[in-house]
Amino acid sequence: MKERRVLAFILFLFFLLTGLKGLAEERRIALVIGNSAYKGSPLRNPVNDTKDVSRLLTSLSFDVETLLDASRMEMDDAIYRFGVKLKEGGVGLFFYSGHGAQHRGENYLIPVDAMIRSAVELPYKAVPAGLELM
Repeated sequence: MKERRVLAFILFLFFLLTGLKGLAEERRIALVIGNSAYKGSPLRNPVNDTKDVSRLLTSLSFDVETLLDASRMEMDDAIYRFGVKLKEGGVGLFFYSGHGAQHRGENYLIPVDAMIRSAVELPYKAVPAGLELM
């Protein structure tokens, strides 16, 4: 419960600092991903946090796409769609909760279907956090 209050506060600060007035005129797009069901090391909160964030953003008139326990292909496809929507104009917000890793200065989001044996596999089995949107 404490994590949800912190999350809500962070989102509140984001909107306060970016100015809700400017957002009122622009299209609002969000991609929200929560991965909990990892075979080797499941997590308790990401799916719950993702559902909460999705509800909050929907209430703020965002067009929200939500992925729960997503595979690499599902994440790649959703990020592509998110990029296409952003190219059409508007404000975008990306939220990810789940396992992540860093290798050689690059951060990666770990899909639930990833079976990673060593860090050298990250570029092939995980999603680069700095992935350029289409």
